[in-house]
Amino acid sequence: PGSSLEVLPALYLELGNGDEVVRAELLRSLARHVSPETEPLLRSALEDSQGVVRRAAVEAWRDLGQGPLPASVLRLCHDSNPRVRSAVIELIGVRRDTGSQVVVEAALRDRHRTVRATAAAALGRLGTQQAKDLLKQRARDGQELDRADAVRGLAQSGEFKAVYRAISDPSWRVRQAAASALAVFPDPRTASVFRELITDRSIQVQTAAVDALVDWPDGMAIPLLLRFLGEGGFRARTKAHAQLERRWGEKLAAPKTALPSAWGEFASRLRR
Repeated sequence: PGSSLEVLPALYLELGNGDEVVRAELLRSLARHVSPETEPLLRSALEDSQGVVRRAAVEAWRDLGQGPLPASVLRLCHDSNPRVRSAVIELIGVRRDTGSQVVVEAALRDRHRTVRATAAAALGRLGTQQAKDLLKQRARDGQELDRADAVRGLAQSGEFKAVYRAISDPSWRVRQAAASALAVFPDPRTASVFRELITDRSIQVQTAAVDALVDWPDGMAIPLLLRFLGEGGFRARTKAHAQLERRWGEKLAAPKTALPSAWGEFASRLRR
């Protein structure tokens, strides 16, 4: 192992300003063995001219537990490359660096949606009351995609009441985000919400609700799947059918027509 750790920095330096993708992968390999706190190469790479390399250098701090990040990493929240900015914001959330929450809050106003989405997720991981309040406000008043991202962040922070409220959002993207987020919260209230989604006007929302049931226990999931099978849109029906087959371990002869009445009768037979 010692000799291999000597080879990685040597290869990196030999490349100079060459292939940035290869240099980034070398940094990731090196970070699996040594800490950026002790390896000068990982720290100096934060100032590399190539964004993909800077991003890899930021990610090297990911597995060092929780706590504050050094200024050399935090300053990259203003990097010209949005993927680098996102990497820093994500890292703040992963490390629960609540002292840097103001950096994450500022990223909610980033011009790139991917950075804003990462910021919403990071606030959910930070889980402070201020972070939750910001996400709730954004879920109410933000633009459509920002509301959807806020709902996902609220789910990460355990604010499921706010996620339930998002089920009535006029945007199918927000309702879809809420349905997917509720996958990790199998309880009677969520089951009641999913029953409402069986006839949602958006097939994307219906299918998200079916997919969310994949890891639910049979006793809660199967009654809902049978409802989707008999009353949902065609894509939701076929997804529910496939999931029931997996759960029961047998082939279920589905109707050869898309007529809702045929699928309703099929679901009734399965209930019996």
